[in-house]
Amino acid sequence: MKALTSLMIILAGVSFLAAQEVEVEGEIVEVKTVIDPKHDVEIIEVKMQIEDGTLVRAQLSPKWYLGTDVHRYHTIAVKGQYDEKNRLVAREIEINTVPYQIRSKDYEPLWLRMQIRDRDFYYNKETEREMKAKIEELYIDENSHLMEAVIQSEDGMRYRARIAPVQYLENRLRVGDNIEIIGSEVKAEKDVVILGREIKNLRTQKDIMLRNTEGFPDWREEGMEFEQPPAEPEEE
Repeated sequence: MKALTSLMIILAGVSFLAAQEVEVEGEIVEVKTVIDPKHDVEIIEVKMQIEDGTLVRAQLSPKWYLGTDVHRYHTIAVKGQYDEKNRLVAREIEINTVPYQIRSKDYEPLWLRMQIRDRDFYYNKETEREMKAKIEELYIDENSHLMEAVIQSEDGMRYRARIAPVQYLENRLRVGDNIEIIGSEVKAEKDVVILGREIKNLRTQKDIMLRNTEGFPDWREEGMEFEQPPAEPEEE
């Protein structure tokens, strides 16, 4: 009985320590992408060497969520918790002195959002517009399973832009990118939403085709069924 009690105390202590936040700093020696099985999203995992020579594996966020590339020899500071596989799950990081918050205090990923359920959005050519803007936030909407962005136009207005499935985009956008976007403007309950048809990334000078001229999503041709097809707006 004494042995069993001692074992329970030890296990409880290990569990308690695993749940504590720690802060480590070091140099990145390896970078790779892994699938987060809970959310089915590719995220960056780094191996970092801290001051005493210990190697620490840390799980960060999707590449597109960060406003910078992550490379070997970068200096990185990580605040997070160790999981059951002894990986440090990051809540906050600092790469070359630039800070990023990537999970909430409850360790929910900030790159996933649950919007209040929107009505179905349909592409309307009559409300199509073009603008230059900067990507302030990128995230996956858990209702539509599409990547969305918060963008700020040159006149200071903020919009919610609905883009495409993250698999279709293949890391061609990231936070901080300046873009030119063509899309249909629709009204949501609290937002003005731009349904993107075409985006030019001014950082890479690459065009990203999202929909055809009728508004049908290009990703449907690749078997990605995430969104209703466009329809003519109802007459009042």
